[in-house]
Amino acid sequence: MTNLENFGVQELNAKEIKETDGGIIPLLILAYAVDALILGTMAGFYVRMKTRHNH
Repeated sequence: MTNLENFGVQELNAKEIKETDGGIIPLLILAYAVDALILGTMAGFYVRMKTRHNH
C-alpha cells in the first residue's frame, strides 16, 4: 500500500467527518422530488391541452 501522505492526502478530523457524512440518500430524495415536480407540471399542461381542444 502506498503512503498517501506523499500525495498530499490528510486525515479528516471528527468535525470534517461529520460534515461530509450525508450519504447519497438526501440526493436521491431531492432528485425524486424534482422529477415528481417536473412530471406533475407536464401532466397538468397535457390535460389542459386535451380539454381545451376537445370540443
